[in-house]
Amino acid sequence: MKLKSSILLLFALLHFVAPAQSVATGDRVRQIRHLDVSVTESEYLYIGFIHSSSEPCRLSTINVQNILKSRVDIGAIFLTRESINSCQPWLSQLISDGEKVATEASDYFKRFGIDYAPCGMIIDHKYRIVWFGNPMILNNQRIDKILTQWTLQR
Repeated sequence: MKLKSSILLLFALLHFVAPAQSVATGDRVRQIRHLDVSVTESEYLYIGFIHSSSEPCRLSTINVQNILKSRVDIGAIFLTRESINSCQPWLSQLISDGEKVATEASDYFKRFGIDYAPCGMIIDHKYRIVWFGNPMILNNQRIDKILTQWTLQR
């Protein structure tokens, strides 16, 4: 009886946890076009969902910035629910460093079902999701592998 209860509880939890993100690899995210970013056929775009008061967000954003500095094939934009006036100095620093940051982007969080940050995705020139997950795991080798696998699938 205890095992059955545990299994039922697990399925109930999975039901609520599974839809936390409503995106999957290969999905199209055309609504991102409204963010004034463009992706050419030879490029990809990293979209980071962040919050300035979150230490994991700051660390993952610095990680992504450091990786993408050396790459010409991936652009970046960071989205936050915060207003420009309420942003911590760190987020203002991102903007002054030339990073594209969309503030008051709650609508995008909602469209993608993003309930937590940090979270990131890489999309291709057809606005298809190539990768989605925790940006702390990204490095150049992993990005190369993701993009190679994506290219082979298409």
